[in-house]
Amino acid sequence: MTQTIDIDFRIKYNMDTTPSVDDVITSLTALQHLIPKSVTVLDRLYPELTIHTTELLVEDVRAGSLWEDLKVKLTVGLVGEENAKKLQEILDDSIKNHHMLNKLLYAGFGAVIAYGTMTAVQSCSKKEQAVVNNFYDNSTNIAILSEHSGLSGDEVVAVVQSVMDKKTVQKTADFIRPAKQDPKGSIEIGGKTDTPQIIPNEIVQAVPEQVEIPQQEEQEQDYSNIDVYVYTSDQDKNTQGWAGIVPDLFEQRVKFELAEDINPHELHGQRKIKADITVIKRYQKSQNKYVVTKVIIHRVAK
Repeated sequence: MTQTIDIDFRIKYNMDTTPSVDDVITSLTALQHLIPKSVTVLDRLYPELTIHTTELLVEDVRAGSLWEDLKVKLTVGLVGEENAKKLQEILDDSIKNHHMLNKLLYAGFGAVIAYGTMTAVQSCSKKEQAVVNNFYDNSTNIAILSEHSGLSGDEVVAVVQSVMDKKTVQKTADFIRPAKQDPKGSIEIGGKTDTPQIIPNEIVQAVPEQVEIPQQEEQEQDYSNIDVYVYTSDQDKNTQGWAGIVPDLFEQRVKFELAEDINPHELHGQRKIKADITVIKRYQKSQNKYVVTKVIIHRVAK
């Protein structure tokens, strides 16, 4: 079973200068990348929706500032009969007033933009970091996504981070660039039915037009109370002889290490546990991506 849902999406650049054709093209091209990234966030937070395709249509572009009214078309399905009722509730709500899915899509987009602006500024300017970090910390998008998905804030942040890459950070800078043409420029996200999110002028001016991000060798991400499957174990050692998978994150077998305060003898022989962990990823140049190399288990639920 699949359904198509149309979601209205509005962007307004508050600027006194007249936007150029290049400004419009730059903005729409960035949105063509960023909105599907936001949909990916929703798909990972709400897997029961099973979002198959995303199509972005332009309904209206107006000068006098710069207004862009878009239509996001999602083709969604369901996984398992137990999700049919929930999906139908979402579909019924979207048909009535678009409110919930609009709210979630704007929250996903806002979370991607907030994280992208923070990363872009960190790549080039220490002076502006405090302003942008404050903008990110005060964003309500993570809380909205957490409330509606049932995940913790840290888990939602991990999902947003998982869709971010250098291209997405650059597209965030491209999306903001038209507003930089006006020294007082700002951006409104949404606002057709609800109060819009604002990217204020100090953030617009802080974000560079060109992003230069040095490639990190390793990345670390913490997860709480997550399912861990142990394939091999050693009752005498914490850092050798342990391996397994974390199915919610990856299914290839990797090395495990136990924190010093975990007794390996007590954990030895258990095949499935709930644990607080750190996932270590290392950049593989040949694959042009980060690959999980190790998991550190800090605490095991009793």
